[in-house]
Amino acid sequence: MAEPTKVRINTTVYWTKDVNEYKPADGWTASYVLNASGLSTITIATTGSGSRYTVDAKPATTGAWTAGKYVWYLKVTDGTDVFEIDSGTIEILAENATGDDLLDARAYLEQAELELKERSTGKASSYSIKDRSLTRASVEDLMKIVTYWRRRVNALEDAERARKGIKSKKITYARFR
Repeated sequence: MAEPTKVRINTTVYWTKDVNEYKPADGWTASYVLNASGLSTITIATTGSGSRYTVDAKPATTGAWTAGKYVWYLKVTDGTDVFEIDSGTIEILAENATGDDLLDARAYLEQAELELKERSTGKASSYSIKDRSLTRASVEDLMKIVTYWRRRVNALEDAERARKGIKSKKITYARFR
């Protein structure tokens, strides 16, 4: 079973990798290292048997991961030498993400618009109960969030239309002299 290209936070992530050159039976251990710009590095330990390494990360582990697109590499060591033997990319999806950027953007836009509507109809911006308090984003901040997600949805819809060969909804103006 090859490395997955997408995994989801708070799920069990399982795969195996056969490595004949650096077998666990010969004293080698392996780990996957995932790197993404601006995100913390994720190291995934494997268990080994024969020539097979196994990743079996439980939700308690994957729940601490940060969603994003990562470059991974598989490194092996015998305690003295360390070799990078494979690499690739993987996307870690948020727990509520679909893996479809457009669907996700539409869902986030809908959520932000709903919050803005509730706030503009009198929902409290903050409250306290005993020693606990909650402060929500201001209406101005919510408007910025809604604007961001509208632009994101429009851009993704335009990209989808272009991919399908459909004309963009954007109006292009030209000036001739």
